[in-house]
Amino acid sequence: MGFKREYVESENPRPSKMCRTFPGKERDDKKICKVEEDNPTLEEANEWYKYMNDLKENGATEDDACIKQILNSTKSHEAVILEHGHTCKLIEDIFKLKKDAQLTFLKNLFENNNEEAVTRVFFQKSASYTIERWLKTFATPIPEGYTEVIGSFLNYLTSSIQKVLFNPPASNLLRTILNLIAVTEKLRKEKGKKNKISPEGKKKYLKLEESHKKIVDSFLFGEFAFGLKNFSEQSYLLQDTLNSCQYTQYETIKKYFNDVWSNNSENAILTSLKDQSASPVWECIFTLLKDSDVEVVKTFLTMNAIELSSHSVGNFAIGKFLKSHSNICDDLINTILPNMNLFIKSNYHNILDGILERMDKNQNCKDSFIQWFKQNYGKPSKALSYAKFLTDNGKCEGSPNGEISFDVKCLNPVKTKLMKSLFKIEPKGTSSFFENLSEKCFLDIIENRQGTALLETFVQQFAEGDIGADWLLGKLGSNLEKLLLGKSSVFVFLALWKTKLSLEKREELLKIVVNCKKESKVQQRFSRLLNDMDHQLFLENKKSWTKKYTPK
Repeated sequence: MGFKREYVESENPRPSKMCRTFPGKERDDKKICKVEEDNPTLEEANEWYKYMNDLKENGATEDDACIKQILNSTKSHEAVILEHGHTCKLIEDIFKLKKDAQLTFLKNLFENNNEEAVTRVFFQKSASYTIERWLKTFATPIPEGYTEVIGSFLNYLTSSIQKVLFNPPASNLLRTILNLIAVTEKLRKEKGKKNKISPEGKKKYLKLEESHKKIVDSFLFGEFAFGLKNFSEQSYLLQDTLNSCQYTQYETIKKYFNDVWSNNSENAILTSLKDQSASPVWECIFTLLKDSDVEVVKTFLTMNAIELSSHSVGNFAIGKFLKSHSNICDDLINTILPNMNLFIKSNYHNILDGILERMDKNQNCKDSFIQWFKQNYGKPSKALSYAKFLTDNGKCEGSPNGEISFDVKCLNPVKTKLMKSLFKIEPKGTSSFFENLSEKCFLDIIENRQGTALLETFVQQFAEGDIGADWLLGKLGSNLEKLLLGKSSVFVFLALWKTKLSLEKREELLKIVVNCKKESKVQQRFSRLLNDMDHQLFLENKKSWTKKYTPK
């Protein structure tokens, strides 16, 4: 199949290596930047932008021949193009999804530009992120043909390592490359002999892996030996360096942790856990270490649990430890459970997630949580207790006939999250809560985003979907349309539709929705819902619809 359009020559010839301007052309393109005296390469970059943008607007860059011409034309000028934001973004757009062109351009960068120009590129934000995106498109593991380019990047970055470490774009690029090498090493070892690599290729991979280990060692133990005092300043670097060791260098992570822990006082460690930049390094370490290697951490965190869990930053480390080592955290959870109200009020999702995760696996933790609930809001078997929980013992009331009402505006994401867990551990109590809601309160819930999130989860709890459908329709009565047309409440119905409904009940629901549409003044708003229910398939080929929805 031929090209859709013939190759179109650019109105503007490519910039000459000697000539820096186009005779008789006015620069009216908004992307062309004003030339500053202290930026001698900007005028050249503007000319390259004009040349390449003209080709792009003419549609010529869809042609492989044009891409080849651009690669040939820009030889020895790759650094200038990457150095400036407008040309860098343009070349990234032109080479989008063109991996071979990206690779050739980067090879040309190293082969045809002087060392100073290439190094300068890595310190530019736009260039750094463009190169990072290109490297990631090469695929992981790194293909054999790309190892030389990766090696060239490492050589340049490590030769200016002192500057790189304190320059965010360059540091980010280095961290990306370290991760790519680490993942590649992991995948290569997993594939083993199945991975067909030439002898020369093996040497190149080994060289990259050796470089990775050398750089990691210099950061953690050698030349730089970044310790606790550097956690804040080099937070991102340390996190990414440690993460890159998780696949094949676990002992490195363990040794680094032991060095930091043994060489610093408890007060210094406690202070760093409450530091906004340093704490993420601890979180990273907690995530990477095995349960058998964190006993000393568990003891320390349990001793300082109240102080850390109630701190706006320290709570993150507690939460991360709970989620990463839930099997050994019962003592820690029992220590912080009395602070649940603080966690809820302060939106400490990390700690709450850790507690809820452990509750799913451990009956003792579940019992402790229920005991806390009972002490604060009443028996979990009573429907009114949940209204008190959702409103912090605020605006809620129960009538003589057992109906419950509460201020739906009190709902928030944290309470919704906890209530969803209560559906699992106290199904009878939570069921009675929904069953006894007053009509007005129930309608308020389906108009509230957090309320519909609760209801959506609740309808999924029914062991038999048909019973859930009957309950929901009975609760709604004549207010079905309000549920079906609500921006968030419609997902309650879709959640019901995805439960294990009998074929008869599913067909009944479809007909109910169709009738609701016929009686509605805004029939067009039912289209998406009916599409999700495969209404058209039902009309045109009921046999196929029946086959699709017959319970298996």
